[in-house]
Amino acid sequence: MTSRHKAILLVAGFLLLVVVFALNGVAASPSGQDPEFVFVVTTTEDHNDGFCNADCSLRDAIIAANQSDYHATILLPSGTYTLTLEGSGEDAGLTGDLDITSALTIVGSGAETTIIDAGGMTGDPDRACDIHVDYSQRYEVALWGVTITGGDAPLAHGGAIRLNYGTLILDHTTISGNSAGAGGGIYGDMDCSLIVKKSTVSENSAGWAGGIAASTFCTLIVENSTISGNSASFGGGIYNADAFVHLYNTTVSENSAADPGGGLFCHGDTVLKNTIVANNAPGDDCWGPYEITSHGHNLDSDGTCNLDPAKGDLPNTDPRLGPLQDNGGPTFTHALLFGSPAMDAGDNSSCPATDQRGFTRPMDGDGDGTATCDIGAFEHLGLRARFPLAFSNYSPSP
Repeated sequence: MTSRHKAILLVAGFLLLVVVFALNGVAASPSGQDPEFVFVVTTTEDHNDGFCNADCSLRDAIIAANQSDYHATILLPSGTYTLTLEGSGEDAGLTGDLDITSALTIVGSGAETTIIDAGGMTGDPDRACDIHVDYSQRYEVALWGVTITGGDAPLAHGGAIRLNYGTLILDHTTISGNSAGAGGGIYGDMDCSLIVKKSTVSENSAGWAGGIAASTFCTLIVENSTISGNSASFGGGIYNADAFVHLYNTTVSENSAADPGGGLFCHGDTVLKNTIVANNAPGDDCWGPYEITSHGHNLDSDGTCNLDPAKGDLPNTDPRLGPLQDNGGPTFTHALLFGSPAMDAGDNSSCPATDQRGFTRPMDGDGDGTATCDIGAFEHLGLRARFPLAFSNYSPSP
């Protein structure tokens, strides 16, 4: 196939993705964007030849996007993009982690099939992505439909992603199998905004903050997402260090820390709504000098999250969760097993229209004739099933 034909197919696939994402309420690129600043990755190899042309690597595309004056978009087809160019410490993206220095949206074909793997840098390991934001120019970076794994920053922050000042949005994305000195999955610092939607952060590890660290007046919003299986010496799932953390219809489970705070460590304002924090080790779902604020209809398994039954909360309650696995949808979730007290125990007034998988909320999970939102990221369908819009399987050969 000629380069011209390949380019035509890639552009056609991009246009198809735009339509599909629009139908699902996901913007593929900002309105008014110049088409010149849409970059299509055509190879899974990790190289830097200075051009994003017919042979365009992910690294090439990011460097090209960094040089644009627009909010650029990168289309990343199905494939495993293993980072192999070693050389940590430089910030131009030429080697080591992928340095992002301008407003950017990366659109994958789905977290199951589009994988950014930093594990190829075995001799000189590094995180996967480093988002550099100048204090005076707080741009936005968005990731849709990708998995980031293999990042390793043993003496630094952010195994998969490090963010300062700017805004990072994760949607339909998985952050799994990364490690760092702090923030094994994601580290947000310096008045940043981190928004996690319909995503999973799992099996990351760190000295402190195994899953997500939010520090120094950052705002962390986690909605319809799962934080599971992360581990650390101090603060397992989410570590709030002088930040503002808000969890809505989220499940935080099976995280662990050697010291207290296996689920949530709270040294800053933390708000829960329709959220499960349960089954975290060594026995402290929530811990820290700051009390959690409940906005109602939450569940914890050990009574440590300052929940209030008068607000519809269920403290010290077993949520009856299934294992983290593929329960349908783009990312892994913990299913509510039959008989779960979280079923039909949420608040419909603030319930999202779909759960993490994309299935309709609310449903009548307990069969009492009333459709009521479930607590957590997973909506139990009961005896009826409604299915979300199908996502694109577009996956041209790179």
